[in-house]
Amino acid sequence: MKSSLLRLFAINDQEDPDVGSDLLEIVEVPDGEMKTGAKPIKRMKHWLQHVHLLGTQARITFDLLFIDIRFMPPYEAYAPKYGTGDDNPMGLLHALTFAARQDLSREPLVWGYHSAEPLKVCNDPVAIMAFSLLAALEQRGDAGDILIDDTPWKWDDFGINKYPKRAAEHFSTGIAHLPQGDAEVIWKDMVSRYRNKLAHYVKKGLASIEYDDLEEAYRLSCENSESARERLAHLSLEIYGKSTHSWRRVLFLQSLFADHLEYRKEIWPEDKIDGLKDYLSLLRKYSPSDPPEIWAAKVAAIMTGNQKAVLNGIRPKSEKNRIGAIAVVCWWLKQKSNHKSNITASQLLRFLGYEENGRPLRNCLYAVTGYDSLEDYLEHLQTTMDPLKPTLLYDVGRYWWEKKCNANLVHAPRCIQ
Repeated sequence: MKSSLLRLFAINDQEDPDVGSDLLEIVEVPDGEMKTGAKPIKRMKHWLQHVHLLGTQARITFDLLFIDIRFMPPYEAYAPKYGTGDDNPMGLLHALTFAARQDLSREPLVWGYHSAEPLKVCNDPVAIMAFSLLAALEQRGDAGDILIDDTPWKWDDFGINKYPKRAAEHFSTGIAHLPQGDAEVIWKDMVSRYRNKLAHYVKKGLASIEYDDLEEAYRLSCENSESARERLAHLSLEIYGKSTHSWRRVLFLQSLFADHLEYRKEIWPEDKIDGLKDYLSLLRKYSPSDPPEIWAAKVAAIMTGNQKAVLNGIRPKSEKNRIGAIAVVCWWLKQKSNHKSNITASQLLRFLGYEENGRPLRNCLYAVTGYDSLEDYLEHLQTTMDPLKPTLLYDVGRYWWEKKCNANLVHAPRCIQ
């Protein structure tokens, strides 16, 4: 699957969005005028174009929705006039349709708006209703991005349920205090909120990150060597949804941090590595994993010593990689519990059925731990004073030592203590 960037869709009557970054994709859509040879444009700019996009069922997917609240002549030349002046909330009304359609996919989305004078629309009934629905679709405020007198504003503030008559005032106040500015000003805020939204989705079980991708990125961020940061600059994360309308995409890691990096880098900046590591650590914390006993049972099922390639047929690849790496650790622990002193990679390969070609097992080990050499990894297990990484190996190793090797943790190797 091809790697992609965060996608920004602009609803703006006057101009294309100018974000000044090559780490975002600007979504292009038909102009709606159906002229022969007409090229797609970088925004939804008027009412009849919106009608055309819906009527032709144009597929528009995005992560960031940029909204110009007011649509005014001469740029909006077709829509019937709203009220008596130029102050109108038509941009919010346009956005509601696209946000609602996107919400069906269950992919995360965030939106930002542009208005030079938000106070002129914050009391408009249509603006309040459209904003409330948009805020609910995005769960706006969960990231703490709207502050009123240093107090976070949230779409589902408890006062709405307790005092429903205050709802209109609540959303009107939210409009008045939204972050504002042109696309080049607010896109960084939108990327930051998207990152928070993705973490929220992972925590709630609405989205998952491919295990191998997340573990490799986290391991490299911890290593923080020049070669590790160079590899980080080219990594992507495969993300997929858990819903009736399932979705899957591969997101370029730099794009997820476009607000930090601004432009594509050949090597991840050293002064930006801590923020990356902290975020990846959060995703790992929120990512669900089977308990150690489940992984131990999967490994025990292949640890038969029948000298056949034990990983053949295991799918998906991410599970195969984990089982292969755990098998290496568990086999080594078994030898240690039996007080074997001369433990070699050749013995391991023979036991797991890879004596002729150890590459499949090495591939699994590399995907999970970053070690390409079985010999080096066995030496690491023997000499390290630190707990095994990733945590999955540590947790399963401890379980295996106690339950499968029937040994006391007091006498366990340091790597699982």
